[in-house]
Amino acid sequence: MGNSPVSVLVMANNELGGCIPSSIGDMGYTLNEIIMSNDNLSGCLPEEIGNLKHVTVFDVSYNNLSGSLPLTINGMASVEQLDVGYNQFTGVIPEAICLLPNLQNFTYSHNYFTGDAPSCSVSAGAGKVIDGSQNCIIGEANQRSAEECASPLATPVDCYSFGCIKKPVYTPSPSYTPTYSPPPYTPTYSPSPSYTPTYSPSPSYTPPPTSFGGASSGSYSPSPSYTPSPGEHKTTNTSGGEKRDLREHEATNTSELMVIDVDRICGERTEEGGGRSY
Repeated sequence: MGNSPVSVLVMANNELGGCIPSSIGDMGYTLNEIIMSNDNLSGCLPEEIGNLKHVTVFDVSYNNLSGSLPLTINGMASVEQLDVGYNQFTGVIPEAICLLPNLQNFTYSHNYFTGDAPSCSVSAGAGKVIDGSQNCIIGEANQRSAEECASPLATPVDCYSFGCIKKPVYTPSPSYTPTYSPPPYTPTYSPSPSYTPTYSPSPSYTPPPTSFGGASSGSYSPSPSYTPSPGEHKTTNTSGGEKRDLREHEATNTSELMVIDVDRICGERTEEGGGRSY
């Protein structure tokens, strides 16, 4: 059906049965009018009817269609005559339908709708033909009885149960498993062992042998005492103690010289005096 190049499709008053195929949406570029009233059609309207952007007449009245009107119906921007009356539709009239820019006549009477769009009431007062009689809309005039609105026909249906629309198969994504698994952190640092100094003290210091007089010797031997000759004046710059010893030594030598001189003098005089002594 979707491959048909026709612009007007009239299939009214037939016992076609079955569902309206979703391929009808493929006729959106060529189809201008579609009339499929009184054809014993069942199931739900496919969402693909929203692709019929150039259709001006859409009539599927007097069938056994059920379910809710698809929200995609607001894509039929060129529609002027929209008739879904005398079916088993349920739910609420979508707000966007009565806001279609070219809509002149909207009939949804003799269904089981439970809610009307406020925009439809406004459109009815603006010269458009809006017929929503014989539904189950509370507060509206000329509606079905309470018994009819409580019947099984007024119960919402599962459009997928008719087998005309393929139910999307939801395949959950597999649980996310990261491909990168960082290894647990294990520090590789090993502290150094306790510090042990490697410093070894030098052996005891032994001074080198001292040399005096130009010759090296293992022991120190002082120089022999200096004995100055009589009458010698010592001028060596020595320490105070050494000077004192030298002076004492010189004094001793002087005394000895004086004794010697006295004895020599006394001897000489004895000889001159004939043995007289002093």
